[in-house]
Amino acid sequence: MLSTSGSDSSFEFQLTGLTSNPRYYFRAWARNSEGITEGAAQSFTTGAVPTATIAISVTDSSPRFQKGSHSGHPEYWKTYTHQGHTYIYTYTGDDSADCWAEFRPYLPQAGTYEVYTCFYADPVNSRNVPYTVYYSGGSATVYVDEYASNFFTWREVRLGSWYFDTSSSRRVVVTDATWDGYDGWMTLNVDTIKFVQQ
Repeated sequence: MLSTSGSDSSFEFQLTGLTSNPRYYFRAWARNSEGITEGAAQSFTTGAVPTATIAISVTDSSPRFQKGSHSGHPEYWKTYTHQGHTYIYTYTGDDSADCWAEFRPYLPQAGTYEVYTCFYADPVNSRNVPYTVYYSGGSATVYVDEYASNFFTWREVRLGSWYFDTSSSRRVVVTDATWDGYDGWMTLNVDTIKFVQQ
C-alpha cells in the first residue's frame, strides 16, 4: 500500500518493478477528519518492455577485415575516397576467385541475424558479385547486382537471414568470381557488412 498526504483531489505515484503486458488493478482511499472514503477499482496495462537490437558493422578499415589475392597480389585491391569516404574495389574475374575480402563480425550473442552489404554502385560495376556467408552449420552464396546508372550511388542490400553462433569462423567473403572476365574496366566495390539481430 502506498500513501501520500495533502489537500489536492489528485495525486500520482511512480511504480517500479512492473512486468510487461499484464493488467494491474488499483484503488484509491482518502482519509480526513470525517473518515475514510474508498474509490472505485481502476486498472491499467503496461506496455511491452523494449529490447535492444544488436547491430554490428564490419567496415573495410576494421581490424576484423582482411583482403588478399590467391595469386599473391594483394595490390589488386585498390582504395578510392569519395567525399571523405574511403572504400576498396578490384576488377572482375571469371568463375574462379582470385581477389577476396573477408568480414568477420564480433557477435556478443548467438542468434538469427539479417546480413546486409553496403557499397557504392556505379556504371562500371558487375551485376553478379558473389558474397558467401558462413553461418552456423553451413554457407550460402548470394550474387549482388552492384550496377547503377550514376556513379557513387550508395546502396544497402539485404543478403539474407541466418543463425550465427559466436565463433570467430563466422564471416562474409566477397570475391572477384563474377563470371564477367577481366577487361581492366569492370569492377566490384566493398565497404561494410552489417549484422542485425532479429
